Amino acid sequence: MREKLQPRIDELLENGYDFKFGDYISESFSILGKYFGGFVGFAAIYMIMITMVNTIPVIGPLANAVVGPTLFAGAFLVAHKIQRGEKPEFGNFFEGFQRFKDIAIPSILTNLIYLACFIPFFVAMAFSFDLFNSDFSMEETITNIILSEEDFNFPFWSLLFLIPIIYLSISYAYTILFVWFYEAEPWEAMEASRKVVTKNWIIIFIFAIVVGIISVLGFIGLIIGILATLPIAYIAIYVSFADITKLHEDQNRDDDELMDHLVG
Repeated sequence: MREKLQPRIDELLENGYDFKFGDYISESFSILGKYFGGFVGFAAIYMIMITMVNTIPVIGPLANAVVGPTLFAGAFLVAHKIQRGEKPEFGNFFEGFQRFKDIAIPSILTNLIYLACFIPFFVAMAFSFDLFNSDFSMEETITNIILSEEDFNFPFWSLLFLIPIIYLSISYAYTILFVWFYEAEPWEAMEASRKVVTKNWIIIFIFAIVVGIISVLGFIGLIIGILATLPIAYIAIYVSFADITKLHEDQNRDDDELMDHLVG
């Protein structure tokens, strides 16, 4: 599959692609329904594992930034199998750990980039609220925000520094998928995702918001609701990726070539 990556990227960048917003959401619910128990069970284990990892002092957040994507890779694989008409096994959800290094490196890189992009915003906020002043009082600042006192002015201009983070967080959405299905190298996968998503960034951004809202709606149904809607997020990411990159066509060609080689 790796040899098909660059030609596919070049084609998408030259000709563009249609982003079938409604079809992706509909297909996501269809895939969820075909293996509902498995996805709910995985969501429960995912939440437990992420919660446990976050309790680890100091390295918890960093570990979470790696464990989360590794688990998602397995979920992408399950969605892929279902879409191809194959029967998944629950163990497929954890196959991402078999390629832990491949997934961990781009995950760490993207998070380091997000952190670097966040620094200007933090500095702007720090100077605006005079955080470096020894007389600074967090309690007083929060009180001013709540009471909206006249002498309190929120530095709305500082929100401009969040634009790079928002842009990249959406643009890197397909990074792990390029690693997993096209065997791309870390930076290669990140750039492939960024370039492809940028072609239709606005609509993909709206799509991410809608999918996020669907997932959050699970909170209304408490634990059961969360477990039922959480999988929609990563299934939707996979479905859109598979359609945009024509993943199944590429994989079918690989299968045919392998068969011809074996027969020959």
